Amino acid sequence: MSKTTVLEDILSDRVKRIETLLDIEDKSQNLIPFKLTRLQNRMITDMTGRDVIVKPSQMGASSVIIADLLLDTITRPGTVSVIVSHEEFITQRLLLKAQHYYDRLKEKIPTIPEMHHKSSNLKSFPDIHSSFYIGSSRAYVFGRGETIHNLLCDEYAFWDEDAIERIMAAISQRVPVTGRIIVLSTPNGEGNSFHEIYVNAKEGHAIGKSVFTPHFYAWYEHEEYTIPFDSPYALPGDNTPELDLTDEERLLVNLHGLTHDQIRWRRRKIVEFESLRRSGSSRILFTQEYPEDDVSCFLTAGDMAYNGDILNEMAKNCYKAPHQYNQAKIWYQPEPNKKYIISADVGVAKHSETVITVWHFETKDNKEIATHCATISGLIMPNKAAEMAIDLAIYYNGGLITWDAASQGIAFGDVVYSKYGNIYYREDLQSGLKSRTPGWLTSPRTKLYMYDQMSRILPNMITHDSNLVSQIRNMRVVNERLEAVGLDDFHDSAAIAICCRGSIPVTVGFAGESGWTKW
Repeated sequence: MSKTTVLEDILSDRVKRIETLLDIEDKSQNLIPFKLTRLQNRMITDMTGRDVIVKPSQMGASSVIIADLLLDTITRPGTVSVIVSHEEFITQRLLLKAQHYYDRLKEKIPTIPEMHHKSSNLKSFPDIHSSFYIGSSRAYVFGRGETIHNLLCDEYAFWDEDAIERIMAAISQRVPVTGRIIVLSTPNGEGNSFHEIYVNAKEGHAIGKSVFTPHFYAWYEHEEYTIPFDSPYALPGDNTPELDLTDEERLLVNLHGLTHDQIRWRRRKIVEFESLRRSGSSRILFTQEYPEDDVSCFLTAGDMAYNGDILNEMAKNCYKAPHQYNQAKIWYQPEPNKKYIISADVGVAKHSETVITVWHFETKDNKEIATHCATISGLIMPNKAAEMAIDLAIYYNGGLITWDAASQGIAFGDVVYSKYGNIYYREDLQSGLKSRTPGWLTSPRTKLYMYDQMSRILPNMITHDSNLVSQIRNMRVVNERLEAVGLDDFHDSAAIAICCRGSIPVTVGFAGESGWTKW
């Protein structure tokens, strides 16, 4: 293989390019070849060009992305790379890191492009018409004319919201489709733009509602986050090979295969946070700085509407539907003599999903069991969704169809009402009296009822649909109102079925209930 071929092979592989060309200081300040960790390797190879990344602290995410962007800038003529961080001090450190990479590389390969302009926020390479900018979201204002090929928004969750409005709308439009936008951060609670971008990417990427690809990296995927039992850093009492695990730790071991060395490290970190004496917030701080899943890392204490422990158990039982009927994913096939309810939350095709779920309710050992049998979801027009719901209802023993009759549900209801006989008619929530108005109506008042009924039945709900569990997690209690921090179509479809269940005969004589308890 010729030298030219070898060089082309190195430059075409981002991981190989970094590991071959760059050196880095280790934590003892020794200069060593830049050997990527497992997480750094995954991060570089997972990228798609539009990426939002949730990562743990001190995993070297900024280091490896800056290295990648710098090599892009000096090996591809005409490349403009921009890094924006949340404050001036961090910004200067990031640029200093890029300078160190360049200086070491220049010593190894003197023929690389000359850096002619060194300043506090710009490194330029005039011979190849490339440049490397860096700026603070609090103070930096970018010109509007120049194309940007690589844009890194570092620690985005900590940007001021006014800075996001001032900078991001303009700067992101200067990145062509072939360029890269990387939004990177550790979590910083809900209600900020980083959380919104990540949730939208997670729930909307596959259906064309977000151009970003979501990436989540947990702390236990980093090989350095371990403490052996004989380490001087092990907590007193933890210096034994086998630890006495708590229930929470045992769950982590079962779910993610954590070793006792990792649990030992985790305990020490939690104690470090506890030593900060932040009024009981240490546990939340740990999951923020060292995420274990992409839900709890964003949470603040007490803001989930539904029981998190129940949802964690439900999540463990989720799996891909083993059967399919037309476009329906089926976990439980219809059984003779069983009654089913088909519930629809109707979307507006190009803008929001329609979700149709099938449920069976029965009482066993004085407990009401709600079994989620099947799901149809997608960007489906209301008329088409109604035809699909009718077909699915016929498949499930002529089950009762209900739907949210608000706005786009009107067209759905018109089709169902004209073509299918077994439909839900609205009831007064307090008296239980039925009207002749078809379909469920979601409103601020009935939303409370939906929450109340879902909360009651959640401990005995059987579902294997990860989308449903995820969206139940999305629900929050805000000023005594039930609101969603992400999508809620699956949640609402399920809640409507639960609220309308009294209109169908239920095994062992359950006949529904009227009235509700305000929370």
